[in-house]
Amino acid sequence: MREAVRRINANKRAYLHYFIDYHDKNDPEIAALTIDDLRESRVVVCDPAPIPLDEMQRTFDWLKSWGMLEATASPFDLVNLAVQTEAHFRTAAARP
Repeated sequence: MREAVRRINANKRAYLHYFIDYHDKNDPEIAALTIDDLRESRVVVCDPAPIPLDEMQRTFDWLKSWGMLEATASPFDLVNLAVQTEAHFRTAAARP
């Protein structure tokens, strides 16, 4: 994942076509786009890391405000912090 992030950030334009390719079969408006229609500055990728709690809560609240996640009481119903922490601990330990 870290290598993918590095490569994308080094040349975002080279990866823009993947968005179009992924969605073009289901959306004719996206199929009509070219990479010149997309803004590289809108592509944000970063190294994997645990989700900051304030960001998780803010995103959860925003989704709820749009009527999504109606049956979900807490962001912790969506993200298992123990699993997330263990995954990132293992990833960090495996890095050279």
